[in-house]
Amino acid sequence: MWLQMNKINFVFILLITAALSSLNVMAKDAEVSKDSAARIESKAVEAWQVTCSLAKDGKQSTCVAILKVTQQMTAKSEKDKPQETVVMLWQIGKGQNGNLVSTIQTPTGVVIKPGVQLKLASAQAVTLPYVSCDRQACFAGLEMDDNLLKQAAVAQKVDIALQAIDGRVYTYSFSPKGIDKAIQAVK
Repeated sequence: MWLQMNKINFVFILLITAALSSLNVMAKDAEVSKDSAARIESKAVEAWQVTCSLAKDGKQSTCVAILKVTQQMTAKSEKDKPQETVVMLWQIGKGQNGNLVSTIQTPTGVVIKPGVQLKLASAQAVTLPYVSCDRQACFAGLEMDDNLLKQAAVAQKVDIALQAIDGRVYTYSFSPKGIDKAIQAVK
């Protein structure tokens, strides 16, 4: 039951992410009537990209903050330059009940049962259970309670760990610079 309810909460964030990656971005929101034009505004908030859909009257209807977690790929030859590749996306947005939801999009080839471990600075790690997978990515998430929001607002370092199907655990460490401002923009 909990998994089904969370899938519904994450659907909105997943749809926003899909729309952002599309060349023809269109905003659709229940509060925007069919004859009013909605638009998308996006701004950088330090390491985060905050994207909001706005109704014709300029009122903000929905926002999502996205942080791209990248990894430096080594060059194949001396002539090639090392390239950065996106390994996962961390998204924060509102669920259907209005509470903030944190979703992490990971590559496929992960073990579902342990979920994704999110460790903010020196706080205890929290587990984001996987809610869905498709051919291109898996999605883990949870509703952010007050304690997690407080920890996130002051975090200088984040560790995200996931287990691959071969048993290896991969940990990605990075700075969530601007997470406090991104959270405020989404609220």
